[in-house]
Amino acid sequence: MKKKRRNHMRKSTILKRLGAFSLCVSLLTGLMPEAVHAADTGKAI
Repeated sequence: MKKKRRNHMRKSTILKRLGAFSLCVSLLTGLMPEAVHAADTGKAI
């Protein structure tokens, strides 16, 4: 019984860490500066 509980706790901990890591990466990519250019003019908006 204890082994099943430990395995479940390990899996849930790994999933939580992966979720937190992916959330951090997605938030950091949203902060990256990105120049938006108009379609034909080439001027940055």
